[in-house]
Formats: sequence, C-alpha cells, structure tokens
Amino acid sequence: MDKKEVDQLIRDFAEQVKYTFGDKSGRVLKALAFAIDSHKNQFRDSGDPYIIHPVCVAQILLQLQMDEATISAALLHDVVEDTPATYKQIKEEFGPEIESLVKGVTKIGSFKLRSSEEREMESLRRMLLVTAKDIRVIIIKIADRLHNMRTLQYLSRERQIKVASQTMDILVPITERLGIGWIKGEMEDLCFKYLYPEDYERLYNEMERKYEKRVLILDKTHDILQKIVDDLGIKGEVKSRIKRLYSIFKKEQSKGMDKIYDVIAHRILCEDVKDCYALLGAVHNKFRPVPKRIKDYIASPKPNLYQSLHTTVLTEDGVPFEVQIRTYEMHKICEYGIAAHWKYKEGITESNKLDEKIAWIRKAVESEKDFKDSESFLEAMKMDFGTNEIWVFTPKLKVVNLVENSTPIDFAYAIHTDLGHKCIGATVNGKMVPLNTRLETGDVVEIITSQVNKGPSRDWLKVVATSSARNKIRNYFKKEMKEENIKLGKDMLEMEATKRGMVLSEILTPEVVKEFKSKYNLTDLDDVYATVGCGGLTTNQIINAVISRKKQETKRLAILNKQNTSGQDRGVSSAILVDGKDDFLVKFAGCCAPVPGDNIVGFVSQGKGIMIHSANCPNIKKLDANRFIDVKWKDNGDNGHFVGVVQIVAAGKHSVISDITTILSQSKISMQSMNLSVDPNGVENIILKLNVFDNNQLSVVMDKLSAITGVVKVFRK
Repeated sequence: MDKKEVDQLIRDFAEQVKYTFGDKSGRVLKALAFAIDSHKNQFRDSGDPYIIHPVCVAQILLQLQMDEATISAALLHDVVEDTPATYKQIKEEFGPEIESLVKGVTKIGSFKLRSSEEREMESLRRMLLVTAKDIRVIIIKIADRLHNMRTLQYLSRERQIKVASQTMDILVPITERLGIGWIKGEMEDLCFKYLYPEDYERLYNEMERKYEKRVLILDKTHDILQKIVDDLGIKGEVKSRIKRLYSIFKKEQSKGMDKIYDVIAHRILCEDVKDCYALLGAVHNKFRPVPKRIKDYIASPKPNLYQSLHTTVLTEDGVPFEVQIRTYEMHKICEYGIAAHWKYKEGITESNKLDEKIAWIRKAVESEKDFKDSESFLEAMKMDFGTNEIWVFTPKLKVVNLVENSTPIDFAYAIHTDLGHKCIGATVNGKMVPLNTRLETGDVVEIITSQVNKGPSRDWLKVVATSSARNKIRNYFKKEMKEENIKLGKDMLEMEATKRGMVLSEILTPEVVKEFKSKYNLTDLDDVYATVGCGGLTTNQIINAVISRKKQETKRLAILNKQNTSGQDRGVSSAILVDGKDDFLVKFAGCCAPVPGDNIVGFVSQGKGIMIHSANCPNIKKLDANRFIDVKWKDNGDNGHFVGVVQIVAAGKHSVISDITTILSQSKISMQSMNLSVDPNGVENIILKLNVFDNNQLSVVMDKLSAITGVVKVFRK
C-alpha cells in the first residue's frame, strides 16, 4: 500500500470505531494514535507499513462485534514486543484490563536455549494459559493469525509451512470450538493452499471447470427453495453457495472425488424455531431426502453453541445438495460463535451461562497445565482441540462430553481420578465390554471398580484418547512408583543408547542433565529417569536431544575455529570476550548499536564473524537460537569509543537542533551523524549517532536532551 491508501485505511477504521462505539470510542481512538506513533518507520515483510497489521486485526474484531477493550488491545498487541513502549506505559495510558490482554497476546521475549519454533510454541502455551482466565486473549490471537495467513505469501516456503501447520493443528480447532464459522472456513482454505499446494491447485481447477454447470443447478434449486419459503408465508430468505475447497478436499480424502456431489449448499434463514421444522417438512415434500443425512442440531446444539437443521436431498436428476435451516439468531451464533454472546458487552447479564459454554477450554488447559515444556503441552492441546466430541451418559443419565474414540477408561477419568485408578471393567448399554472399546454418542457407561485394585495399567496409555486421562495415568506412575520408574527409565535409556552405539553415562553429562532440568522442570538425573519410566518423556526425545546438542556444539566450534584462523581484519574485539577469549572476529550490530554496560549476546554469523547485539534487540528473536554464544564486555576501562544511536521526538514551535548541538558540545560528545525528518503535523524525528565510552555516559546525555523544551521523548534505537 502507498501512503495514501494507508491513510485511507486508518480513516475508514476510525469511522467504523466511532459508528460502533459512539461516545465510548475515545479509548480505541487513543490506542490507534498510540499504535501509529509506536510503529512508525516499521515495515512488514511485504514492504507495507507495519501499522496496517494491527488495524486489520482490529477490523476483524470489529466484524466479530467485540468490546472496545478488545479492539484497543488488538491495536496495541505488538507495541511492547516491537517498539520501545512498555507494559507500564500501556497500564498508565489504557488501564490494567487492556494491559492484561496485551500481555496475553504478546509473544515470548526470551531467546536463550530456544529456537524460533520453540519460542512460538512457548508463546502459544502461555497464551492458552491466560485464555483460561480471559477468553478474549484467544479471540485476539485468532484475528491476528487470520490476517497473518492472508499475507503468508511474503514469507519463505519453510516459514509458510510452519505457520500453516500450527494454524491447522491448534488455532483452527479452537476457532471451530468457539463457533466462529467464517474465520474457521477461511483459515482452513488458506492452510490448505500452503500445506497442500498441488491438491489445492488441482481442486481449484476442477471446481472452475464445472463451475458454470454447478451455478445453473444452484440458481435453479435456490429459486425453488425461495418459493417454498414464500408459499408457506414465512418471513425468510435463502442464501446459496458452493462449498469451500478444504471442505470438499476432506470429503475427497474419505470418499474419493467420484463420490462427491453435494458441493452445493443452501441456507434458509427464518425468524422462529417452529418455522425451521415447517420448512424442513416442506423441503422433504419437494425433494427426496437422502437416508441418514438428517441432523437436528436445534434440539441437540453443538458445544460451540451451533444450532441448525441439516438435510441432504436430491434434485429430479438425482444430484444431491445440502440444505441448512436456522433462525437469524442461530445464524449469527454460527458465524460469530462465542463472540456473539460476549459477556463484556453491555446488556449481557447471563454471564454464568456463557462461562459454562466456554468451560471446555478452561478444563482442557487446567488438565494440561502441569506440562512444563511447551512441546508436550501443545501436543496435549492438539488431542483435546483437534478431535470431534461425543456425548455419553452415566447410569443416572448425566451427560459426559468426551473426544472421539474415547474408551471407558477415558470416561472413568473424566468422572473422577480415583474412579479411573480403581477401574477394572465396564458395561456399555448393559453389556460387559473390553476397556479398549471405542464409545459412541448415546452410550450409557457404567464403571466397575475394585478397592483392592493396585492402580492403572501402563498399557492404558496406548488406548486412551483424551490427554487428561493420559496425564492422570502418567502422574500415578510418577508419584506412586518412582523407584520402579527410575530403574525402568534408566534401563530403557541404556537400551536405546546401546542400540545407537552410545554409552549412556558418557552422553548424559551434567550440562545435558541441567538443560533437561530447565526445559522439563525436573529436579535431577533420577527425575529424568523416572519421567521416562512413567511415559512422560520418550527415550527418543532424550537421545535425539543429546545428539542434536552435540551436532550444534560441533558446528559452532567449527565455525569459530574457521573464523579464528581466517586472518580477516578484526573488529573492536579488544572490548569483547567470547567464551572467555578475546581473539575472535567481532562486529557490532547496527540495528541496536550496543555500547559497554549494555547486556549483550553474540551471534555466530556466516562469514561476518560474531555479531554483537543488545540483549533486548527485537531482531535477535528472528535468529537461529542454536548459533548464539556467550559474550561479555572486557572490564579494562579502556575500550575506546562506541557508536550509540539515539532517537529524539520533538513537537515544539521552534527547532530543537541548536539546543541539541549545545548539549553535546558541553558534554564533550562528538556526533557521527544526524538524520532529521518532519511529519505533516510538524513533529520532528531526529536520529543521532554519538561517540560514547559506555551506556552510563549515553544515559547522562539522554537525560539532558530530554529536558530540552519541546522534546517529547528520547530513547535508544
């Protein structure tokens, strides 16, 4: 977008905000101004100004009719991560509610011992834990991801696959559970495009080839259905469409393309529930229904609030098509889900009922929160979010929600942990069944227990379908049988190491064990063994992590040795110690311009030596964590001059340049360069490159610059 288009986007959004919130639009407009100022001079991978992203995310949330706090947080969701803004500023300017939402969505800033993929997994984990307290966090994240998916073409192929896979595995199922139908459908199609590009192209061309024929059928059946509505004297309308590509692809995978016919779908919207059933009867009188393809989600709504009547019928020529019948209110819930009943909106008083509707996500997160590493946590979340639900009953006909393919063991643990531990058998619909029997919706399940039972079987871990049951079984073995688990885990690891030609005692060094302790929240080597013995970690996870670590260390040393003997000119290496040595090629990153006294990190670059970055430099989050190396400033008091980069924002009637040069002269600080730009409102942005000894000298002069009349703020670049 050029500047004119960006300005128009912002104006249109501001008008939407004023129209939506009226007198309460002030905080959102203030957040918009704050975001514009914070993200100026920043650009996305597409080359567009960065402000486009938060504005587009906020527009999606406006479409979902979210409250003004959520819209404000969406505008601010990247400012703490990508700009000098702080959470303290957010709290002071916009209040604790918006600060909390921004914290929930902001990515993890830590980089040590983490790859970019691990950081992203940890971000999702933290976000889901916060979501258990405030569901708005995940709704902002969904809008954020939708806009990122819409612009995925600007990323590398590798990054496209990673983002699309994570979206399909975690965010699409959550969006479906929240009932936000239109976002779920668009996300699926975008993921399909990047994960299966050949299938996407093939199916797209196939649909294009038969498009005109299908449109003729669609138009004809649409007119007949509208006539049915009119003849019954019902206030309603028919909406018709060709089904989404990914929906067709899923059917193709299970049935084959030759058997897919119902790619046409019609929705009949009306005002009353009684009209829905009257219309269903009239449709069946006009078209022959397909057996076993009638579903009543009005009488039995889905957990995500979805309600509708579904039926598949045949034209006179035998072509099947789907008809969905629902009220306008049901349609609103189908498209917007939880957002359509947001409890923070004015007028919503039945918040307890809404809390019950979203209890599933809190229950899922609560059952998995003991996973300390993000990878295991997200795998468990995938199990909970990525499957369909079934409804089974206790003998007293209490409904229990489980995931597809659940067993009586899952049912027992869903009722109570002790019931699961004491389970020795089960009846389903009055008949004894094996414990690995897969349950179906409508089954009545009774658990048979024994007080003398020693506890669950390890084999249960292979058959349970819910992560909650698996976690409870693992915890039992971890707590009740630790000594046995230590021996079993050690034996398993020794066997795996021997199979790979290794000696366990040689590869499980204190450094490796320390890394496992940190990553998986373990206490010592015995705890590592016990966790493997109870199934919390696999032997492959441990051994592969050791191998990966050794490869990274070998590669790092090889790069360092090559650079150490390359004979290239050295940077200001006398100021830096690398792994305790001072004879390496080092260069200082221009993006953050570190000076002595700053916390720093070293990055082993390709052919450029070791790049020294400030520890809080936003660019290091994009770098490969395996190439970081320990560096520190030499404490000899004579490291020479360093370039510190400072930005000044001034908004006075007169230029502040004269005052700046005076202060620098008095402080005996020389200036390498000055870059001045003035926006249409007369606000000056001045970037200085100053020769300083350390960050203390730089801080002192920044304080003096801040005191100049007309200066709004001064900060390090």
